[in-house]
Amino acid sequence: MLTALLIDDEQNSTDVLVYDLHQYCPEVSVVATFEHPADAILFLKEKSIDVVFLDISMPEMSGFDFLDALPSVDFEIVFVTAYEEFALAAFDFYALDYLVKPVAPEKLIRAVERLLAKKKENQKVDYQNIQALLGNLTLMQQDATSMAIPTQDGYEILKTNEVVLLEAEGSYTKVVLKVGDTLLVSRNLKDFERMLPVRKFARIHHSYIVNVDYIKKYQKGDGGIVTMSNGKSLAVSRANKTKLLSLIRGEL
Repeated sequence: MLTALLIDDEQNSTDVLVYDLHQYCPEVSVVATFEHPADAILFLKEKSIDVVFLDISMPEMSGFDFLDALPSVDFEIVFVTAYEEFALAAFDFYALDYLVKPVAPEKLIRAVERLLAKKKENQKVDYQNIQALLGNLTLMQQDATSMAIPTQDGYEILKTNEVVLLEAEGSYTKVVLKVGDTLLVSRNLKDFERMLPVRKFARIHHSYIVNVDYIKKYQKGDGGIVTMSNGKSLAVSRANKTKLLSLIRGEL
């Protein structure tokens, strides 16, 4: 059984989610609902729960401000959002659960199943990823040329124009920077592909994403070969050739 808290300034949304949880997820017990996040903060000082279903966009205090106001987070969070696709990519990147309004019952069921699995395996709340998400969404709102990369110690802010290329290494990605430094990140290349600016970065192969600003030379061929500013030569797959050439020519 999971104990749950619901925070949403729209009573109708809360009522629907309470009904859906009761109807489709009997393993979840809703212990309280709040329209005002400040009231939820007072509640959490006295009570412990397993999960908070948290609306992001609220007038008095956003879901992110609510998390910032807490001294610690020892519960799971399922974000409930109407965010656009660019921000949903950030949720995926940091492996955090989210539900898009209006909430589809099958997605609610899957989210609860993941929560139950985490509880069964005694997995700790990944607050580092939550902090990284908050930092990255702030950057995306203020400066679309930056992104927050999760590291063992927290997260590192990177300027996307300093990234030369990204290389798949199993379920990890090696990020190669202009200065020659590299970062090994526990995210796959597909996750990065969704996060990076599409007019600057091209997936040229199943193993590589490149920043077109750092391409020194393109050599014709079946798919072709690009030589990067750091001297590295990379094969281009036939499937990705057309898009790459369009980016190089400035047609996209």
